[in-house]
Amino acid sequence: MIAPRLLRRLSAVLAATAICMALAPPASARSRAADYLIAEQIREGCLERRGTFDDRGVYEIDLNGDGRDDLLLAHEALECEGAMSRSLFCGAQVCSILVYIREGALLNLKDEALGLIVEHDPGPPPTFKIMSHGGATSVWTPGRD
Repeated sequence: MIAPRLLRRLSAVLAATAICMALAPPASARSRAADYLIAEQIREGCLERRGTFDDRGVYEIDLNGDGRDDLLLAHEALECEGAMSRSLFCGAQVCSILVYIREGALLNLKDEALGLIVEHDPGPPPTFKIMSHGGATSVWTPGRD
């Protein structure tokens, strides 16, 4: 039998946890345009198999300073089901990084690079430290390259 004092404490902790969970925004609240493009890249990168994009490879942020969220997708974070778990758009060292800029209601592909994102500073302005072939790293600030 649980002591009444312990039961009250446990109830208070559970209530506080429930309130915090209700107030926290969802981890991956994205626009419908971003969700569509993510699903398209999963389909292409996984050769029509199922897969998931880890949040570490999805950046829906303002990349060009216009105040509206754009999208950066790094295929290094795409994991496919089955024997070939890596994205088709990854080589031995690096993967495709796709940059979509919002134009009206659409996100349009504006740039593609090969690399791995090793660090991200949300800014403003946002910056990305990207490793390329051979291990060389460079810092990329969208709109300033």
